[in-house]
Amino acid sequence: MFASYEFVMNNVSIYLQPGYRIIKTDYPGMPPAFYQHMGLKYHVHHLILGIAIRAVSFSVAEYIEWNVGYRFGKHLKH
Repeated sequence: MFASYEFVMNNVSIYLQPGYRIIKTDYPGMPPAFYQHMGLKYHVHHLILGIAIRAVSFSVAEYIEWNVGYRFGKHLKH
């Protein structure tokens, strides 16, 4: 479960997503249930390219995400 905030400037957006892992399995070295996503997206017509970091404790990165997406429908003018 997570909340999200996205700040959009022309074709670039910065987003922050604090979240809490609800369904979890216990294993040695499991990270805390509370996590954070911090990312950057770039919109090129209908194509969306992005990169994000998923972290815990606001300091330890779990992994880096690369995002590629496509927006269906009419392209919004900024």
